[in-house]
Parts: sequence; structure tokens; C-alpha cells
Amino acid sequence: LVLRVADTGRGLAQSSGGRTGLAKIRARLFCHYGSAARLALALNTPRCVTATIAVPLSPLARLAPT
Repeated sequence: LVLRVADTGRGLAQSSGGRTGLAKIRARLFCHYGSAARLALALNTPRCVTATIAVPLSPLARLAPT
């Protein structure tokens, strides 16, 4: 499954955030889907950003508690 969102904001160069939110999203994707998931940001000319999240349709099997 691929989800793509584009905005019309300031773009990446003038971001005022510390990107903590992006790191948390990547960590949650990894917890649920392992290395099969991905979050990517790309410039969307002239100054916008496109975020793409790709995940497999079924999550990794969870190990039963021992």
C-alpha cells in the first residue's frame, strides 16, 4: 500500500521543526512492518513537499509470549 500526500507549504529548507515527529513515524512503521515499510520526503516543485509512506498489506507476524 502506498500513500502519497503533497502540500503547498514552505518546503523542507525552511522547516522550523526538529523532525522528531518524522523519526517517531519511522520508528512506529519499523515496529509494525520491519524494513518492509518506508517513509520518504521529496521536494514538490517549486517549494512544496511530498510525503510517501509505503507498507505491506499485512504486518509482520507477532511472536507469541513465552
